[in-house]
Formats: sequence, structure tokens, C-alpha cells
Amino acid sequence: MRLPQRTSIALGVLAALLWSPNFHLTDALRAGGAPALVLSFYLVLGAAGALLGVLFLSGRMDELDVFKRRETHFILLAGLGGYGFWVLRSLTLAAVPPARAQLLFYAAPLGAGVFSAFAAERADGRTFFGLVLGFVGCIMMVPPGAGDGGGARGLLLGIAAAASWGIFWLLARPLVQEEKVLPVAALVTGIGAACLLVTCISTGAGIFDVRPAQLLTALLGGAVTVGVMMTLWLRCLGGLSVPLAGGLWYLGLFFSGLWGVLGFGAEGPDIWWLVGGGVLVLLGLHSSLTGRRRGGMTMSDIIRGG
Repeated sequence: MRLPQRTSIALGVLAALLWSPNFHLTDALRAGGAPALVLSFYLVLGAAGALLGVLFLSGRMDELDVFKRRETHFILLAGLGGYGFWVLRSLTLAAVPPARAQLLFYAAPLGAGVFSAFAAERADGRTFFGLVLGFVGCIMMVPPGAGDGGGARGLLLGIAAAASWGIFWLLARPLVQEEKVLPVAALVTGIGAACLLVTCISTGAGIFDVRPAQLLTALLGGAVTVGVMMTLWLRCLGGLSVPLAGGLWYLGLFFSGLWGVLGFGAEGPDIWWLVGGGVLVLLGLHSSLTGRRRGGMTMSDIIRGG
């Protein structure tokens, strides 16, 4: 059953909130000596294990049969959102300073807006303006110096990671409008984890070069910030077009900045820049939502998250 827009918005905001500590978590584990690619494997593995565990405990493993009906679609989804994004993300983190990498990853909504020109639900001028305005807000919300270092290679890797994530949304949208999201998320992360394991082994990345505490943190963190997040985000995409939902994703960077300001994770931006950037994100959402006259959304709906 298709969700009302207000419920979809609330789910999108919650997904952005759950995703927001993922970057701080990854950065902290990398500081402890764990390779970025290996961490990506354990994060996605934790997500897949949690989602498959829920399906098993609830007696719903038969729902995974959806893969047989849409094999090509699932392989594309897993290749983009369960594998490609994470490999490119790992390479970006190794090539550019953390703050710049985080900013590049939040270009995904812009990428989705551009590539929506080839999809059934295209971003109109007002919606695309909202996505651009939201990304300007993201630039304000990163700590000073985020735009420095890494060179052209790091920039291209970060853009490729963002594009992979954004195209994943576009391909997932028609699927989650028809299928249940839990088996979809479980299959995407499960296939992605298997591919990441093969990549780690073939490249010589030490999958056992992590301490038990790091391993447990990555698995549990992946279960929440990747597994639960992806389930909620796909549910959101089932009720909102990708260009419209993309504006909600920017809120993840706002929440991430709040974690930094509160002393969790890396140093956050100046509080006033964070607030200013958050206001631009909300204004971008307002532009997108008011452009969808049939939705009847108001600014108060966004602030209330539902």
C-alpha cells in the first residue's frame, strides 16, 4: 500500500537521522587503523545480517523469492547501492580529507535530480532549484577547509560515489512501489556484502586486520545506520518521487553536524553556519514541495516531519 506523502516525509527524515552518525563512525574506526574498504564490508555485512535476521525470525524468508522475478533489476541495485557506492566511498576517503569527502557524498540528491531527466519522474525547474539550494546549505554546514585537498582524482571519485547512490534511488523507486522494502533492502545489502568480501580478498585488504571491538562496532553500526536506514529510505521512496525525496537526504548532513557540535565524532562546523545551512536546506525543501501543488505540503509539514 502506498504511503501518504506526510508519512513518507517522516520516514525520509528518520532515515537521514539514522544515516547521520555513519560518517563519524567510519572516521573513528579508520583512525583506529581499520582500512576503509574492510570497514565498508563490515558495515554492509552488519546491515545484511540484521535484515535477514528479521526476515528469519518473523518467518518471512519466502519474501526473498522476489529476487527470482527481478534478477536483473536486483543485480543493478546491488551493484550501485550495495557495492559500487561503498567501493567508491572507500576510495574517496583514502584520497581526500574527511570533511571534503563527506560533502561530496551529499551531492547524491543533485545527481539524482540530473539523472531523473532520463526517468519517468523528472525534476522540474522548481524542484531542481530546491536541490541546488539545499546543496549550497550543505557547503555551509561542513567544517572550514572541506573544499581543500585531494585533487581531481579525489573529486571525481566522490562525484562518482554520489552519482552511484543517486542512481540507485532512481532504479529502486519503481521496485519499492510494488514490492515490500524489507526483502529488497536485505537482498541489496546481502549481495553487496558478498561482492565486497570478494573485492577485499582479491585486493589483499586484511578483513581480519580489525580488533574485536572495532568489528562489533562496525557490525552494530551497520545494522542501524545502513540496514534500518536503507529500509526506511526505500519506504520513503515508495511514496515520494526521487527528486522530492532527495531534498530530505540533505538533512543527514545537518544531523551529522549536530553530532559534531555536541561532541560526538569529528569536530563540527560553527553552530551559526550549521543553522544557516539548515535553513537553506529547509528553504530548498519548501521550494520543491510547493512546486508539487497536488501534494499540498507546507513548511510546517516539513518542520513537523509528517
